[in-house]
Amino acid sequence: MTPLEQYFRGNDAWRSFVAAVDGGAPASPTLQRALGDDVELARVVSFIIGPTAEEWITKQVPALDGLTPIECVATGKTERLKTMLMRM
Repeated sequence: MTPLEQYFRGNDAWRSFVAAVDGGAPASPTLQRALGDDVELARVVSFIIGPTAEEWITKQVPALDGLTPIECVATGKTERLKTMLMRM
């Protein structure tokens, strides 16, 4: 299987995506900390996943090759997570 991060369209595309989905409400501090204090990532996860975001980031996701979103951040595979979120 090809790693999803190979399809990452770059930081400019990510920032455009963040601007498009950012509802303005801040993510919870717990979610933000769990995602490496990445404010943009936490806001996008919160917006897309909704009220179960804090639980979702601890679950293995098939699209992430079985990693949890937290593992993606911890292992430097953030682009994999961002690509998945941009495709949702």
